[in-house]
Amino acid sequence: MTYQALYRKYRPLVFGDVAGQNHITETLRREVEMNRLSHAYLFVGTRGTGKTSCAKILARAVNCEHPVGGEPCNECDACRAVLSGAATDVAELDAASNNTVDRVRELASEMAYTPSVLKKRVYIFDEAHMLTSAAWNALLQIIEEPPEHLLFIFATTDAHKVPATILSRCQSFHFRRLTPQDIGARLKFVADAERITLTDGANALLSRLADGALRDGLSLLDQCAGSGDVTEEIVRDITGLSSSGDALKLLRHIVSRDAAAAFRVLDETYAEGRVIDALFDEMSQLTRDALVLTLAPREESLLSGSASPDELRNLAKPDRLRYMLGAIEDARRGFTRGSGDRTAAEFAIAEMISEDLDREALAARVSALEEKLAGGTVVVPERVIRDSDTLQKDAFAPDFDDEFGEPPPEFETVYEPKFEPPQRTEPARIAKSEPKTAPKSDDEPKKPIPPAPPLPTLKAVRDDGDARSAEVWRGVMKQLGASKNALLDVMLRDSAASIDGRNVTVRVAGGDFAVGMLSNAQNKDEVRALLESELGGAVTLKFVDAETEIAAAPEISGQASIDDLLKFDIVSEV
Repeated sequence: MTYQALYRKYRPLVFGDVAGQNHITETLRREVEMNRLSHAYLFVGTRGTGKTSCAKILARAVNCEHPVGGEPCNECDACRAVLSGAATDVAELDAASNNTVDRVRELASEMAYTPSVLKKRVYIFDEAHMLTSAAWNALLQIIEEPPEHLLFIFATTDAHKVPATILSRCQSFHFRRLTPQDIGARLKFVADAERITLTDGANALLSRLADGALRDGLSLLDQCAGSGDVTEEIVRDITGLSSSGDALKLLRHIVSRDAAAAFRVLDETYAEGRVIDALFDEMSQLTRDALVLTLAPREESLLSGSASPDELRNLAKPDRLRYMLGAIEDARRGFTRGSGDRTAAEFAIAEMISEDLDREALAARVSALEEKLAGGTVVVPERVIRDSDTLQKDAFAPDFDDEFGEPPPEFETVYEPKFEPPQRTEPARIAKSEPKTAPKSDDEPKKPIPPAPPLPTLKAVRDDGDARSAEVWRGVMKQLGASKNALLDVMLRDSAASIDGRNVTVRVAGGDFAVGMLSNAQNKDEVRALLESELGGAVTLKFVDAETEIAAAPEISGQASIDDLLKFDIVSEV
């Protein structure tokens, strides 16, 4: 007798044997028992979930001579004929190879005939979504008005490709993906029946590798049973999986940012001929489980990996785990099971260790800073503690001190007013009829041009104002230093205040960025409170950019003479 694959040998014979689909099998059993059958059924679900098995059980049940509670007896002539495939009234068709309109029309002409032996003619279309639109249209009329002896069963993994006109005429049943517990129970039953030694660890691993498909789990069990006792090590060797310890070890090295140790684990896996994709699949499962435990500590039943909850607790913070899980999945999508997978895996590991500046990595860093702040440690990035003028240029640029030594000269704080030269127009005081002035002789002594007055600097503007304003502002800065608000202390370090009654204007360096930061409601209220404590009453506060004020300080009156303007080389001699 030839050997028969386990998934075929242990195909369910009654509705009660179908694993994990009680919501469907109970409904079908009651319909058969009460003789309230539809003329068309649509079974939808992923592979290996029992669609074809239920279709065959239903085909026997509706033709069984002695049904028992809606179940086929599998002993009568009708059941035996269907089981052996000898029944001509039950046809199982592959829609992928019977999808032409001519073939479907041929079948439709046969469907009109009454059954030769059985009670009903049953047509099972497997992978029904492969039928063409023309083929569906050829079936539509007979499905819409079928004879009493006809029963259609369509099985598909993609219901979206079935026309709506067909869907509305069928009873649809959606098959669920089987849980690892359901698959494990069935694998244990088959192993005991076949006298196969199956350890609990191997059973759990096979159930997870089946990915919701019982047929896949039985095929893997069949493959591993050829080596004798089925243990977890045997399953990993045959399937090319790395050990869960290697995956967990690699994750811990990534979390601790130990690049050398992480690369060594990957190199050992590669040298042993393991599938890198399988290693990252295991890492993905473990990272997912660790994330579940951090967000829902009591839901240990939701874990799908092979590591224990104690090994996964406190592996990393949720933000870091989300970033790592995204990086692992991105790497897996790029794997091709070739030599380039090693490089892709090393790049993913390096990315997770260094945490490139994407949104998830930044969220993880912000979370770490928030933890330090919550613990009482005030952390001010070095890029904020710098000369306030560079804040105007780029508050988030890399520090010059860290990468280039001393700041370059062009970043020194130098403020110079910029004058826009007036339009060259004929002065109104010079009449058109006046003769032009004769050019001066070279022998005539030249009148010395006095030096231009020095341009105002930031310090000159900051130091102006009465002594009372400076004294009050020194008191404010002293209180600000005692409050340990590092950000305000840095941004107001080179500022100056002008007090006019209850109106206070603070000139700050740093441009619009600094003014915008200080004008924030929280920062402004804190500075206003300090001013009110110094002045003993309510004040109105305004922040202005010192550089803008300096540039606007020198004003050229419209009454200036041409000679005065010539001193500064602003206009040429008329």
